[in-house]
Amino acid sequence: MFYAIPYFELKWIYLFGHPIIRSWVIFWFIGRIVALLVFLVEAKRLNLNKKAVWIVFLSGLFLISFFEKLFFFVSHQLLHSDGWMFKFDITGWGDLRRVYFGVLVAVGLAVILGTLITKQTKNILNYLDVNLMAVVATLFFYRIGNFLWHDHIGKVTSVPWGMEYFGQVRHEISLYEILLTAALFIFVWSLRKKITRPGILAIIILIWQSFFRFSVDFLRSDDLPQSNFHFANGLTLNQVAYGILFIITSGIFLYALKKYGREMFRKNSAAK
Repeated sequence: MFYAIPYFELKWIYLFGHPIIRSWVIFWFIGRIVALLVFLVEAKRLNLNKKAVWIVFLSGLFLISFFEKLFFFVSHQLLHSDGWMFKFDITGWGDLRRVYFGVLVAVGLAVILGTLITKQTKNILNYLDVNLMAVVATLFFYRIGNFLWHDHIGKVTSVPWGMEYFGQVRHEISLYEILLTAALFIFVWSLRKKITRPGILAIIILIWQSFFRFSVDFLRSDDLPQSNFHFANGLTLNQVAYGILFIITSGIFLYALKKYGREMFRKNSAAK
């Protein structure tokens, strides 16, 4: 217990002793601003259509909120038969009842929508690369908000970086995802100019996210009221989904590597 991280939380921002805004909402907003900056910087570098960029980004705001909540409600209805206990409100930006896998679906749909409307489908993979990289930046701030709320408490552990939680030391899943997401963003940001084939960056992001989400879910709690549903084999629904995604994206990457080889990467990282 001596080596555990002391439990602390910051769910609300107070003014004169009164709660005025949830901390998670602040980090959600910061994440969106950073995502937009990433989107605009990369769109300029790749000379992407400005109208398409804004349609993809703005439609993504709506679609992400819709699908991440839709996946939450549907999964709860299928697994617990209690999905309709929760209010389906896509305007509830501070609502933590969301499923991240819905974000990936929404990103793909936003890219398809934006490129179809502006007739930019020939560059659809460039928009997918940029959009997913922006989403990674957003996820980093999402997880800071999750950490302050401690809504992703894991299993009991004896590791020195565990979090004290009602007399027990447990894994803090959000902290792990903060570190993994930061590492992913730094990696793809440094790699983005070296890749010659559109879509490869998106595949790398999906491989990373699916592999580590599948792995980290083994540390999620299965004995707390807020625990994720576990099947009889011990896997969560997310692990099933991300496991399938990992197999598919890994196969695509290996195919591309076999087809293009070293041509997928530039030797001169300063090249556009």
